[in-house]
Amino acid sequence: MVTVFGTLGFTPEKFLPSLRHHAPIERVCVFHDADERSHEAAEEVAEHCSNIGLPCETIEVDAFDMLEATKTIRDEVTEVDPSDVVFNITGGTAVLTCAALLTSVLEGLRAETTDLRDASQPPEALPLMTMSYKELLTDAQRNVLSAIAERNGKVSQRDLTDVLDLRKATVSHHVKSLKERGLVTGQRAEDARMEYLEVPPSADLLLEPAARDE
Repeated sequence: MVTVFGTLGFTPEKFLPSLRHHAPIERVCVFHDADERSHEAAEEVAEHCSNIGLPCETIEVDAFDMLEATKTIRDEVTEVDPSDVVFNITGGTAVLTCAALLTSVLEGLRAETTDLRDASQPPEALPLMTMSYKELLTDAQRNVLSAIAERNGKVSQRDLTDVLDLRKATVSHHVKSLKERGLVTGQRAEDARMEYLEVPPSADLLLEPAARDE
């Protein structure tokens, strides 16, 4: 059983081939923007799914803010086992499709596109690695990153030693590694000897949704 996700523009035609060529399907979820035509396309998909007995959820996203769109999409897809996901990223604004592609890369999802010349053909799978980028971090690094994100701009390495109950050298090692990857930045405090750590918005996407919301 697969869950089919998709992005929508003003018509459902670019998405529907994924419903025809994947079986069995457990449920369907489509992301659309605030434009009335996009809402209508989502309603058409929902009606089509209802007619063939498939549960369908339609979710409005800000299709012109990639980070926010990515977070909205990612919060939804992480509820499903990645191996059970197919994501058609053909429809919608360039920002929305990029957000869907970024989510697919981060979470190791199977992404596909519809052949716009002949929608009767099976969607084409994109050559993405089916591995989660979160797996590139160790548990210890992820714990440090999460602790910084929860206190963004208000935590120093000294604070982290207390929060995480780690030695200063251990915290310094993990922070240095995260900085080298661009996942953590530092801002000097009024006391130049003190540096407050921050997590850039793009790096925030590597954290579990629950950790970001705390």
